[in-house]
Amino acid sequence: MIIDPHPEGPIGKIFEQFWDSMGRSPSPPLLMSDYDGTLAPFVMEREKAFPWPGMTACISRIVEAGGIVVLISGRDAKDVGRLSGLVGKVEIWGNYGRERVFPDGTVFQIPLDPSQKEGLETAVKIVEQEGILHWIEKKEMSVALHWRGRDCRFYARQIENICLGWESICRRFRLVISPFCGGIEVTGPDIHKGVVVKALLEEHPSSVSAYLGDDVSDEKAFAAMRGKGLSVLVTAEERETEALVQLSPPGEVTSFLNRWCACLARRRGASYG
Repeated sequence: MIIDPHPEGPIGKIFEQFWDSMGRSPSPPLLMSDYDGTLAPFVMEREKAFPWPGMTACISRIVEAGGIVVLISGRDAKDVGRLSGLVGKVEIWGNYGRERVFPDGTVFQIPLDPSQKEGLETAVKIVEQEGILHWIEKKEMSVALHWRGRDCRFYARQIENICLGWESICRRFRLVISPFCGGIEVTGPDIHKGVVVKALLEEHPSSVSAYLGDDVSDEKAFAAMRGKGLSVLVTAEERETEALVQLSPPGEVTSFLNRWCACLARRRGASYG
């Protein structure tokens, strides 16, 4: 992945080719995006992770202009809808794809079985035994341990014990441990953001598509986009990634969304002309 600040450089040309393709396509474009770290900043109080200023308005304008927007998150879908302010406007996949909520409120779920739910309860107890229960996020279909923003040097033993305990739980209850930037998560197997992206691309085969994400958990989504659309890593830092291009939040992401909306407006004007 190359970071290229020049509009006439390789990355600038990739973006221009993408906008040109969107303008020529007869089908509505498909925008897929992660939430935390992509449309909203990371905060210690996760229940206050509201979008960066202007993000909700940008997404709303895209939908109003005829674009298709799908948010894909590790959070519960209802939390993404509440925090983003986009309930009823966009489709939301929560728990890495185990929940799907359409704009009209229709909900589909791939629930965990009773044994797997027991495994999640056991995972919580292990963290409680280590005295850092306030580090976890309990969701409907997973348990996440967050250490972003904490000085982990003083908790190395506890984290090691939790990791070992969770590995045992995963073997016993048919669960998996998934890393993300600033923590790890115990959840059900076989479902991840890459699976979601593949499903959406199959549902919208003629749409020009893009996926925006910032996390390690987004890498499978980037891989699924390979040769199918634009994959965008959202971060101000350099790191190895499957994404094709990179944007820094929030300014460059807002500019990207505004450009998306402008392209939709031109497409609509051309269709009326």
